Amino acid sequence: MDDDDLPDLDAITSGSITVDGSTLVLAGDVDFALVNAWERSAQAVGDVERIDAERVTFMGSAGITLVIKIARAAEPRTVELVHPSRPALRPLQAMGVDKLLRVTP
Repeated sequence: MDDDDLPDLDAITSGSITVDGSTLVLAGDVDFALVNAWERSAQAVGDVERIDAERVTFMGSAGITLVIKIARAAEPRTVELVHPSRPALRPLQAMGVDKLLRVTP
């Protein structure tokens, strides 16, 4: 599958990734299509201090990878994961990614 076969960010309605100041806001299905479209749209992440995952309904491997990239880019600071939903937190815990973050329930 090449990039021409993937939907544009505006065409994805099942989830969203937005930046609000220093907070990356994830919502809905954070899957390959969404993360790929967001990365292809050249969205600037800047200095992310926190990730709001309260409205996540599904966190796929691409979403987990995005969280890892953000956590690694912020080092030596620790990114805060605020109010993660169960569908966001469980896969991060299963992969040990929560250890890279400061989780605030």
